[in-house]
Amino acid sequence: MTPTQLAKVLERHDRWINGRPDGARANLSLANLEGLDLSHADLRSAQFTQALMEKADLSEANLENANLAGACLRHSRFDGTRLVGCDLTEADLAGVDTSAPVFAQALLPRRVEDIERSLQNKIADPRRWVDSLTRDGARL
Repeated sequence: MTPTQLAKVLERHDRWINGRPDGARANLSLANLEGLDLSHADLRSAQFTQALMEKADLSEANLENANLAGACLRHSRFDGTRLVGCDLTEADLAGVDTSAPVFAQALLPRRVEDIERSLQNKIADPRRWVDSLTRDGARL
């Protein structure tokens, strides 16, 4: 995506947020936004599903209710970013401090420790694991 194309998408998104004519929610799913400066941008409810956003600067941006599920956000900056209701499930957040307070109200990927604990419980009680597979519709 060229800077000109991105500027147009962000302009239409701003009009959409403010209820002005010709506005449209930003859909940047699968876009290459690697290393871009999106600091201070109002990106409420924008779609970034599986976008490549490695080393992006999202400092002070408003990502409230935005969808960044599956996005690559490695080493991106989130200083002061508003993430209330932001979907970061399955996002790659390597090199990002997700313990920072800005992440408190975001939907984060499951932690490895939680997944390991869940697997250990299923291995310890194989019958419960088999039952959960059949309930979820898996074929045995």
